[in-house]
Amino acid sequence: MQNIAFASIGDPRDARTWSGTPRNLILALEGAGCRVTEVDLQLPLVIRRLLKGLSLGTGMGSDYMRMRATRRIVSARHRLKSRQPKPTIHMGTLTVPVGSTRRSGGSHYIFIDSTFHLLSNNEFTGYDVLQKARFDDLERRSFHSAEHLFAISEYVREDLIGHYGVPPDRITVVGTGRGKITPYFGTKEYQDGSVLFVAKERFEEKGGRLLLDAFRKLTSVYPRVKLIMVCERKYQALVESVPNAMFKTSLPWEELESLFHQAALFAMPALHEPWGLVYLEALASRCAVLGLDRNALAEITGGGKYGFLVPQATPAAIADALIHAFSDGEKLRSMAAAGQEHCLSTYSWARTAALIRQRLVDA
Repeated sequence: MQNIAFASIGDPRDARTWSGTPRNLILALEGAGCRVTEVDLQLPLVIRRLLKGLSLGTGMGSDYMRMRATRRIVSARHRLKSRQPKPTIHMGTLTVPVGSTRRSGGSHYIFIDSTFHLLSNNEFTGYDVLQKARFDDLERRSFHSAEHLFAISEYVREDLIGHYGVPPDRITVVGTGRGKITPYFGTKEYQDGSVLFVAKERFEEKGGRLLLDAFRKLTSVYPRVKLIMVCERKYQALVESVPNAMFKTSLPWEELESLFHQAALFAMPALHEPWGLVYLEALASRCAVLGLDRNALAEITGGGKYGFLVPQATPAAIADALIHAFSDGEKLRSMAAAGQEHCLSTYSWARTAALIRQRLVDA
């Protein structure tokens, strides 16, 4: 039986950590015959408050100094907690030991869903050139010191190679499994069906306002289509100000699952979403997806076979894609069916765990 350590900021077995990804991977690895030891490297609250209160200047420069200090403290905690050398899988780069990983004992692997380079290029960051270079250097050192990188998608692999200079043979694309929504095989209405948007947080970043603005034009063409938005209560008035748009929040699980099962189209034109398990949950529910043509969505939709890739983050472009989607109900139905088949045959935590375990065995 292979012994593996799993490190993250927060309890790796807690379903709230990294949206449950560490927990799902641990369970799948254990199902494949591994013995997994979880390593929670969350700093004590007193240390986090100390770091936050340090007089390190202002702006992104202070963010960098705090990040560097945090990494050094986390690194020391990792060495203390991992006295028995074994392969360690890190969720992201923050928990990777600073400096030579050889001195920390065992070998180190990184599961990565995005990079700082990719994150810093989206609309919700304000880093200048020097700040980007500093943060970039922290990640670059982590990537090059690790034994191997498990990238969530091809677009992340390409960035690791092209921007960070990681050799291609040190990267394996492993994808993910699906979320908790169960597959749906029953009947549903596509021609005049509902559009579903779900965002527990980051409403603006996930394209909620863009979608609302676009939906006004859709209803002028297809007045029977409904938009259901599951989001934070502070957006209720905004959602309900749009005709045919319904607001929901804090739903029981059964009701949320039912919304996925009955939706004709899942739309989330996220400005930055590294992967998006919610897209897979929609596909598993036999629901085509619509989003911006960036990050991993092209991979998830098979280049647009199972969804609609919008080239521009504008209400007009999203409205055109929505109108196109509902212009042919039978095509939308067949697209959703093909997407479900692809999703169920391609994405599983068992497959992801098998790819990771094989690399650990071969090392």
